[in-house]
Amino acid sequence: MDVYPKESRKYQEEFVDRIEIRDTSEYVSRIVQVSGHTIMIVKVENTHDRPIIAQVYGNTDDSYDGAMKIGYRFVADYSPDGTVRACSRTFVPERAGYLPYVFLKLWSKEAPTGGNVSIKILRHR
Repeated sequence: MDVYPKESRKYQEEFVDRIEIRDTSEYVSRIVQVSGHTIMIVKVENTHDRPIIAQVYGNTDDSYDGAMKIGYRFVADYSPDGTVRACSRTFVPERAGYLPYVFLKLWSKEAPTGGNVSIKILRHR
């Protein structure tokens, strides 16, 4: 059963697809345009053996330069047995401060030795 009205539109897109982090460096996703959407959900799926920290950034231009943080950073818990651990954050542009271009920075405080991370953005119009 679809909970959205029939005239609504839902979109899903990959920010990061199964990237393997093996150090404590900061990784930056690609930029995704979210203009015209009323809700944005960022979902992080982590199979690393260490927690992964994610921060959403937004910008007025299709650029990393001058971007601003949107909300607080959040942690995707680790998976000691290799199963997927998922977490998500929901943003309502009217409340979070509207910036039409978004991307994520992610990192780990301790270098993971196995697993990967995928990040999806789900948008509703």
